[in-house]
Amino acid sequence: MPITDGNVKSILLNSAGGKCNTKSIEIKVGEDFSLPAPKRRGYVFDGWYTKVTGGERILDNDQKILECDELYARWILEESVILQRKKKSSMLKKQKKAIIIMVIAVILLAVALAVVNYIADIYRFVDIDGEIYYLKKNNDVYSVYFKSGEACDISPDGYFVTQIGTQIKIDPATGEVLDVIYVDDVKYMHKDEIRGASGRLLMFKQMTYDQFSTSDQSRIIKSIEISNEHGGYTFLRDKNMNFVIKGREDLSYNRESFASLAVACGYTLSMDTLKSPKLLDNGKVDLSEYGLTDEEREKTELDDDGNEITVRYTYKPAVYTITAMTGEYHTVIIGDPIGSGEGYSAKYEGGRVLD
Repeated sequence: MPITDGNVKSILLNSAGGKCNTKSIEIKVGEDFSLPAPKRRGYVFDGWYTKVTGGERILDNDQKILECDELYARWILEESVILQRKKKSSMLKKQKKAIIIMVIAVILLAVALAVVNYIADIYRFVDIDGEIYYLKKNNDVYSVYFKSGEACDISPDGYFVTQIGTQIKIDPATGEVLDVIYVDDVKYMHKDEIRGASGRLLMFKQMTYDQFSTSDQSRIIKSIEISNEHGGYTFLRDKNMNFVIKGREDLSYNRESFASLAVACGYTLSMDTLKSPKLLDNGKVDLSEYGLTDEEREKTELDDDGNEITVRYTYKPAVYTITAMTGEYHTVIIGDPIGSGEGYSAKYEGGRVLD
């Protein structure tokens, strides 16, 4: 129902690492309202915006708020914190100079310089689940770290991977965040407001077949099951953690092709979530419109004489299920090509295998 004068709309408030006395605000069309002012240690509140980055600032009584489902707090680092960092940097430079003038033993000088090179500014990144990560400079290179001090895993294409699977690409020289790819998880995502700089999403956090590349067991592939209209097969690990084909364990296969398959299944970049899908009378999405369910179809073939004939057949979408060592599984149903020809419609299902 469209909003008319007198209707009320509830707007979510994302404090982006700060603390706010309310998580949402109700706005009545045509009436004045005041937005709350959250607080965050070391930062100055810079207002509410329609997007995490960029977007438009929303002020008190601004009726444009009715076009939003969620507002995001914007923060500016306090001047006192900036001055403290500059003072600390200045002190380090003076200490380094004093050490050189005093001509301390070569071994002590080397240790002092190593310490100076290790210390640098630290920046923060707040993930969409509220977890805080630190962008720290170590030996002139910035990396992303958990609060515990442990470095985040790095994906094959150079992204740091957080606990929930968000991928962050940073400039190693400056610490600037260049790109963020969020996991399209209903627990954290709110419609289409949150996107990486490139507008990409992951259906689930990136999975890997290399059990030595990460300590996160929920990201290590245990099995890959694939099926389509031609049949199906399953790759799973044997007792030695090597991948074999289920039912044909002694059969050899091309390792490079398997690696490509594992990367394609475990790194599910998508362009966007479906907006305004076609619905059935019961209100559910019409999956047949996107080739995401079994159905009877027709196709044109040539008979033995070279004449075109119409043949009916049962269409089945391709499906694969990738299961982690923890039992978590992710199923992707792949349907028809999209209109632009740049990809396919797909449907995600996930859960955990019961013991």
